[in-house]
Amino acid sequence: MENERDEKKGNGIFLGIVGVATLIVAIIGASFAYFSAQAASANSAIDLTAYEFNASLVMEPVYVPTETLIPVFPMGTVANVDEPNNKNLAYAINKAQNKCVDSQGHAICALYKVQLTNNGTTDLQLKGSIVTTENNAGTMDDATPFQNLQYREVTKADAESDYVVGDTATALATTAGASVDIDSSAFTVTSGATVTRYFVIYLNDIDDDQNNEMGASFKGQVVFTSQGTNSNRLTGTFTVSGN
Repeated sequence: MENERDEKKGNGIFLGIVGVATLIVAIIGASFAYFSAQAASANSAIDLTAYEFNASLVMEPVYVPTETLIPVFPMGTVANVDEPNNKNLAYAINKAQNKCVDSQGHAICALYKVQLTNNGTTDLQLKGSIVTTENNAGTMDDATPFQNLQYREVTKADAESDYVVGDTATALATTAGASVDIDSSAFTVTSGATVTRYFVIYLNDIDDDQNNEMGASFKGQVVFTSQGTNSNRLTGTFTVSGN
């Protein structure tokens, strides 16, 4: 699989998850931001109980390769591949021999699963967002905070079907304290049920020099907030940082 741009060279970014739903990306090198990814999460990693709100969140990796991850045109076309898997992200997740890895051996995405379980006696109305808690520039000249980290919703109808990458890209907020919605409206988790959500994180290729993002560090939270009067929250934290 080929991305729709010339190959950029560099030493790389290291991305890994530590602790509970914690994502770490270290950016190093001399040209473009390259990184690899790992993840881990314990059962009932996030567990919050209050009044009628009794729910849990578990976040875990699906495809989080250890190879270097390069910036990617997410909807760039892969030649000689049938739709809908002829786009870079869809091909990497569904058809590539090494999932989330391109034909040059570089990782281009990290796919995660979030399971939201309603342990209470009443249905929950939840709405998701990603909150930026920190976004700091690296130490080299002209360095800036992250500008091009993106999120896309991914769906899967059943165990046998392919993952479907959403058309909508959400750029993570660049300012601490700011957030972006990952749900346009609330969704329901019925009593005793579990809702599974998938998402992919990648560094969007802007077809220009992205050296200024090297060494940047980012911390954020994936937050699902109940829409009742108590506004209780389920939170998974991730961190992107540079060496």
